[in-house]
Amino acid sequence: MTVTINPTPFPNGVGSGGVCFFASGFAQTVTAANTDTIAFNTLGLLCNEGSLGSPVQYNGTYRITGGSGRFSSAVGGGSLTATLDLSVPLSFIKIDGTINF
Repeated sequence: MTVTINPTPFPNGVGSGGVCFFASGFAQTVTAANTDTIAFNTLGLLCNEGSLGSPVQYNGTYRITGGSGRFSSAVGGGSLTATLDLSVPLSFIKIDGTINF
């Protein structure tokens, strides 16, 4: 499975230990092994763990907006959390919710 998320941040002051942003991502995708896709939008909060440039945590929700192949009529939604460390090519993501297709 491939997950693509490209949040667009909007600065919102300083969180505990670092900067927090409201973040939204439109037309994001999850790609199955056979290349069928699930399209979704996400909205949440993106915060540095420490000073600017430190790893970030994303906590948000998502809404499924369709897809391709067997997911062309998909609907659903839930929560999406992620830990991103830009200093190493490794991220952790958890997507929890429901999908009907």
